[in-house]
Amino acid sequence: AWAAACYTDKATKAVHVCAILLIGFFVAGPGGVLGASARGLVNYAGRAKEGALIAAVAGLVNGSGSVGAVLQGKLTGPIMQNFGWSGLCGTLGLAMVGSAIALQSAVAIECDGLRKKKA
Repeated sequence: AWAAACYTDKATKAVHVCAILLIGFFVAGPGGVLGASARGLVNYAGRAKEGALIAAVAGLVNGSGSVGAVLQGKLTGPIMQNFGWSGLCGTLGLAMVGSAIALQSAVAIECDGLRKKKA
């Protein structure tokens, strides 16, 4: 809707402000939620009284999310130029598969923990 309003020159300042606020919320919101969950992760590990560890885990979670933004700026242009949209989509697909493989052991550990809780 925002793009259509901009295209027809019917967007007011309020429409622009609301659209930018929504974009910021949906881009930055998940990172804030994941960073805030660091306390829960440390508590789950039984080390809730270690303030430095909580800060380190929060920094690691937020920093990991920034890697994609940094790589995107350096890699998207050359991939698009050399391989087009299909190459970019294929690269993103490979990145998702790599992430799934990297997280497989963590998911297995969580599943084992949930099974033990139910028993």
